[in-house]
Amino acid sequence: MYSHTLTPRLEKIAALINNSQVAADIGTDHAYLPIALISRGKAKHVIASDINPGPLERARSNVSKYNMNEQISLRLGSGLSAIAAGECADTLVIAGMGGLNIMQMLKEGEETVKKAETVIVQPMTKIPELRQYLYDSGFSGIREYLVKESEKLYVIIAFETQKTENKPLSELEKLLGRSLINTQPEHFAEYKELFIKRLKASIDGLRLSTDSQKLSETEKLLSEAEKI
Repeated sequence: MYSHTLTPRLEKIAALINNSQVAADIGTDHAYLPIALISRGKAKHVIASDINPGPLERARSNVSKYNMNEQISLRLGSGLSAIAAGECADTLVIAGMGGLNIMQMLKEGEETVKKAETVIVQPMTKIPELRQYLYDSGFSGIREYLVKESEKLYVIIAFETQKTENKPLSELEKLLGRSLINTQPEHFAEYKELFIKRLKASIDGLRLSTDSQKLSETEKLLSEAEKI
């Protein structure tokens, strides 16, 4: 029986997946998430890929340890290219990577994304840019969650691949997250306070510069954020 405890981030991602016929974990590392999905009956089959041979060998060892070689397919490859053209994964997970890297994967793997129903991403950097891309691209049902791990807050974004026409993001929604502002999930108060703290630090710096327009825009953002 699988007994490994998932990190809070992976635990939240696992909680968002149910009744998947084929899930794909891109950048699987130790394959902890795929093993948990199979063990908990959340997915019937998982494609687990990594760009580096070392992590994939660790994943192979773990998969074998729990006798899941039939349910978990291990692949060496970059991004969504690890999923063959004739395959269809209904759930895609790309976690622990930079936001721009995730964007690039989604663009380059457009055909694979189209075949999926749900995509779950956990960006480490460039979150506003990734948000903007997802809304501009017309992905639907965009929802965000906050997870606290080792005293740090992380954003997890889930969305459906069926396209829609999204209302343009305001600057505050881009930076803080439309979904987070609307739902204010667990840890949102702390997330907002950290955002406000960064804005105040920017304002202090801008007051020493000659960029009066940027100062005015940042002060406006601060005022809006404090009203939430």
